[in-house]
Amino acid sequence: MAGSLRAFGAGVALGVAAAVVVALLPWPPPSTAAGAAVQIAAQLGDPPSAPAVPSSVLAAPAPELPDVEPPPAEPVRLAFAGDVHGEGGVGAALARGGNPFAAIAPVLADADLTVVNLETAAAESGSPEDKSFTFNADPALLGSLSASGVDVISLANNHALDYGADALVETIQRAEAAGLQVVGAGVDAEAAFAPALFDIRGVRVAVVGMSRVLPTVDWFAGGGRPGIASAYDEAAAVAAVIRAAEVADRVVVAIHWGQELAACPDEVQLRLADALAAAGADVIAGHHPHVLQGIELRDQALVAYSLGNFAFYARAEDTSRTGVLRVTVAGESVAHDFFPARIEGSLPVPVTGDAADDVLGTVAARSPGGAAGCAFGPP
Repeated sequence: MAGSLRAFGAGVALGVAAAVVVALLPWPPPSTAAGAAVQIAAQLGDPPSAPAVPSSVLAAPAPELPDVEPPPAEPVRLAFAGDVHGEGGVGAALARGGNPFAAIAPVLADADLTVVNLETAAAESGSPEDKSFTFNADPALLGSLSASGVDVISLANNHALDYGADALVETIQRAEAAGLQVVGAGVDAEAAFAPALFDIRGVRVAVVGMSRVLPTVDWFAGGGRPGIASAYDEAAAVAAVIRAAEVADRVVVAIHWGQELAACPDEVQLRLADALAAAGADVIAGHHPHVLQGIELRDQALVAYSLGNFAFYARAEDTSRTGVLRVTVAGESVAHDFFPARIEGSLPVPVTGDAADDVLGTVAARSPGGAAGCAFGPP
């Protein structure tokens, strides 16, 4: 496993839950690194049918990962935030020529590598899809993210194709031109599952994006069609992490999953967390529920099940709680904390005092052993 995280560090006090049995699709033979991961898995049902994923995405002949290889001791500071779109107050700030992230940009920029979920197209092409909510932001949003210290955006979510494939491709091109790397979407399945790679003081970090919340299989990247890296195909999702671990010291997964407004992770989140951790993920940063969920160390991976909204509509108390997950990995240790903020007029604003205690208390309550009583699987 790339950079195993065995010691749980600072931050909100959280419990530790053990692995549950994971569900995977059929896989290559155990003689490959991918096949070795499958030996821990059992069949618990099939995901929705989807276009065939190229074999180059699932697995290619590769040497086994070394059995013993100490992770690099050089500390790497990572930061993660949740859902971002360009509606409401975000769009109004952009129209004024402002930066929607100005209040919290110092926190985003302080990390060596910062990842957010961009839950919108940001393009001038395309037209709205036939769905309940469709988002398309002013492309200036991409420049604001980059200027605020964001390095990677995940487009693996249920809004990146709101304006069609042409708008998705344009969004990717504009993001890259703004200095952002894009994960979780691409011109085909291979591009959608490909990691973004960073060298941070000699430590190679890979970021992979994927979604298990998509409106239709037509959104899945595949068959030469632009689209999203689909985590419904759990074999392809796990293979993407294995392949990232083969070329990196640390592997980060940004994943769209779970149930909207749910305080606790569901069984799918738990089993996917186990599968991704076994494949080599060091940090798993989740989003989609629009509220904060708990954080735990699970099978040596730090898992934040939902980082909630970040720059997004927030019409209720729970959807207004937000912040930035900060993680430092060094050797076999991981330290983390959660920088608290609230959404005001769709924009993230740092908070202190009672407001900060409310945010941190919510994360603690929804973590293993917390007052919310969330179930995290058998010990």
